[in-house]
Amino acid sequence: MNPAALDVPAPAADNVTPEPRQLTNQDRCDACGAQAYVEVNIASSTLDENFKRKEVPLLFCAHHYNKHEPRLVMSSAVRGISVDEREAFWERERNRTRGYE
Repeated sequence: MNPAALDVPAPAADNVTPEPRQLTNQDRCDACGAQAYVEVNIASSTLDENFKRKEVPLLFCAHHYNKHEPRLVMSSAVRGISVDEREAFWERERNRTRGYE
């Protein structure tokens, strides 16, 4: 039988990275509920079908990320920062407080 004749989709490549998402006003800091500006991927204790640890997102406002950044950088559970929009926050604050110097 010709394998090309089968209607089976090709397996997805393992090295395909998803398009980074943008955080919205609906995304909230897991620590305090303020608007989130940073999304960090943390390894969970749950395993996927390939026996690799699943990653779960952890959202931080700018204040809480800055507060916990030293420990997050050193943690082996952190798999990476997928979104960091703190610069947008600081730009908005600079514009909001312009003229109050």
